[in-house]
Amino acid sequence: MPPMGNQKFAKPKNTKKTIKRVLGYMGAHKFLLFVVVLMLLASSLISVVGTSFLSVFLNDCVQPSIGKEWSDVVWYIGAPILVIGIFYLLGVVASYLQSYIMVHISAKMLKKVRDDMFTHMETLPISYFDTHSNGELMSRYTNDVDTLRNVMTNGITQLMTSVFNIVGVFVAMLCISWILTLVIIGTLAIVMSVLKTIVSRSGKNFHRQQKALGQVNGYIEEMVGGQKVVKVFCHEDAIKENFAKLNEELRDSACQANTYANILMPMMANISHVIYAIIAIVGSCLVINGQVALGAAGLMSFLLLIRQFFNPITQVTQQVNGILSGLAGAERIFNMLDEPSEEDNGYVE
Repeated sequence: MPPMGNQKFAKPKNTKKTIKRVLGYMGAHKFLLFVVVLMLLASSLISVVGTSFLSVFLNDCVQPSIGKEWSDVVWYIGAPILVIGIFYLLGVVASYLQSYIMVHISAKMLKKVRDDMFTHMETLPISYFDTHSNGELMSRYTNDVDTLRNVMTNGITQLMTSVFNIVGVFVAMLCISWILTLVIIGTLAIVMSVLKTIVSRSGKNFHRQQKALGQVNGYIEEMVGGQKVVKVFCHEDAIKENFAKLNEELRDSACQANTYANILMPMMANISHVIYAIIAIVGSCLVINGQVALGAAGLMSFLLLIRQFFNPITQVTQQVNGILSGLAGAERIFNMLDEPSEEDNGYVE
């Protein structure tokens, strides 16, 4: 077998196809996925309604209760608080249910993936095992499947929750003040262009990392298994030199992948703070000059919605590491499943 360090790997280019195949495995649980989507919608809707309720609560409940008797104050303030408390409790229940069901779906899906991998591996020709070490194959059953599990249990639900929250909060902000909403839309174009560039570079390096990890695992398994042969032929120095190259490739790819991915979250958090300050200044000027009928309570509610608008984006950037790594692992798994099986022409019994 040629040294593992001499193997050449093509650059990843089937991310969309990989996502479609992952969704295809998930499609076997359509009813449970439908329930998960309903729970996510309910949770996002409750969160948006709770924040939007603040301006109504201040204007219609708190202000009319000023100077009233204590019994009236309790009625004006206590009843709305009780109602919104029940809403948030329902949101907690919805979040728990969607998490529980999603874990169940991911466990069954990964079992199906491992079954398909093992069944297909039994049909592969000997030439495939000549060009792929045992350690590299085991890496697909362990490391790649494990990264795919992280995508299933955390990445997908977090992504769907973030999309629902962003859409809901955007509609709520549009209802409160379309002028301030346009200001936010103008800043989003810059944010999205920066995100696209960083995520693209991070994704390429996560694919490199997964492939380098498979190479290192395969090389270690091969050299440990053949340690006696290595010593007999005094090949230790060449083995160490080759391993150093593989290990350096893994270090370099992991460093670059995590560098790009880890700068996303703090960058988005700081951008959201800047936009929050800009909207606070612009909104205050508009309210003081009477150009918009926001009021102090409306502006406060809008500022809270800004936090809710950027929080999902920031949370998604925190999941970028796991999502990109999981997609890289899934692509390696599907590449194995796409290998042609050995044809039986009837010569071997």
